[in-house]
Amino acid sequence: MLKKEIIVGSYTDKRGKSLNVNVKREIRFIDSLKFMSSSLDTLVDNLEIKQFKIISKFYEGNKLDLLLRKEVFPYAYVNS
Repeated sequence: MLKKEIIVGSYTDKRGKSLNVNVKREIRFIDSLKFMSSSLDTLVDNLEIKQFKIISKFYEGNKLDLLLRKEVFPYAYVNS
């Protein structure tokens, strides 16, 4: 699991005065295989193109094929 805490803003009180308190959010990338019945690749392979209704409204042809194929995340390259 990869996680990163980012600052998204600062706190402002009811009078509009900015305080020195950062508002933070945590982004987590979780390996889906830990809680899914099988890999995402297998689950997506079981779907037909017509089941991707929302994506198909915006993309078609080669662009849709690129969106629906499995990609590789460069874990070794990401270090911070």
